[in-house]
Amino acid sequence: MGDHEHRHSAGSPFATGDSGAKPARSVTALVADDEPAIRDLLNTVLAGMGVDRIDNAQNGLEACELCRDNEYDIVFLDVSMPVLSGLDAYRRIREIRPSMRIVFITGLYQDEELVEKIGGERTCGYIKKPFNIADIRAIVSRVARQSDNT
Repeated sequence: MGDHEHRHSAGSPFATGDSGAKPARSVTALVADDEPAIRDLLNTVLAGMGVDRIDNAQNGLEACELCRDNEYDIVFLDVSMPVLSGLDAYRRIREIRPSMRIVFITGLYQDEELVEKIGGERTCGYIKKPFNIADIRAIVSRVARQSDNT
């Protein structure tokens, strides 16, 4: 992993307290997608939201290895990747870290189809390609609120 951007923003969904006077808590994310443009877009959006560390994986196997070695607040996992699919990576990550918050990236499936493919389990959501930036922000904000309540 290269250098990671460190940004804190009072307007970030990760800021603590209503006034924004307290520092934002450290938030980490993993973006796993075989398309560099998708990784770049998600990295830009997440960094703009105040995510402190963003790691990247090009395939499902790399994602599993990173999840084994690191705790993430949120993992974006492309469904269709080489070496190990996102669905297979999801199953392995669940064995390693059962409570990890995973959001699928897909151009293929609707929510109901994803739930069926992963054996009925619910994830933290999914985002469809092409992306709607507002959807990404909404999911990340929801996950941040869930993190704050645990």
